[in-house]
Amino acid sequence: MRLEYAGHACFILTTRDGVVVMDPYIPGAFGGALRFRPLTVEPDLVLVSHAHADHHGVQELSGTPVVVERTGEISWKSLTIRGIPTFHDDRKGAERGPNRVYVVHAEGVRIAHAGDLGHRISEGDVGDVDVLLIPVGGHFTIDATTAWEVTRVLAPRVVIPMHYKTPDVDFPIQSVEGFLDHAEGEGVAIRRFPEGVVTFPPLPEKLEVWLLSPTHAQEANA
Repeated sequence: MRLEYAGHACFILTTRDGVVVMDPYIPGAFGGALRFRPLTVEPDLVLVSHAHADHHGVQELSGTPVVVERTGEISWKSLTIRGIPTFHDDRKGAERGPNRVYVVHAEGVRIAHAGDLGHRISEGDVGDVDVLLIPVGGHFTIDATTAWEVTRVLAPRVVIPMHYKTPDVDFPIQSVEGFLDHAEGEGVAIRRFPEGVVTFPPLPEKLEVWLLSPTHAQEANA
């Protein structure tokens, strides 16, 4: 199974059953603040955490994928997916509305995509997780400290940070460094993947941070 970090909160998961895109963005959204290159993949399934333009670029994708924008249990081919209701802020959605965390069980691995999670969640909310994709930039989502607390509570074997400041994201959010500082402070291994792609299984026996470089960054096209 192959996981590619396109950029921001968008991941492309390639399984035996097809291609799953999670939270596709609209290039140039928010007056040009989001500068990642257009997605060229033609997915079979799309998971959308909420309706903001940096997570809901379904119309930008090729083909006619199945689009999931709901909570509850979902089956698609051999994949089982659970959409978990959460919020985009820590005031039960009063500021930014709802958010969905999706847990995708594919080929024996449980992958949780946290969308624009804005508050703490527990293992009881999500269940067992092998790979956690979590926002760390703050302001619009949980910040690095809260993301690290959530990571420790959910206890995945791999955590992949997303939704943080890069040259292609002109939002008032923080870089990934604060999250990495927490990992380093606790002696958690950090593995860097400049190509932005990982394959699994296998997975590590204990928690590691996997830092993937965005494959659709403008500089990646140079």
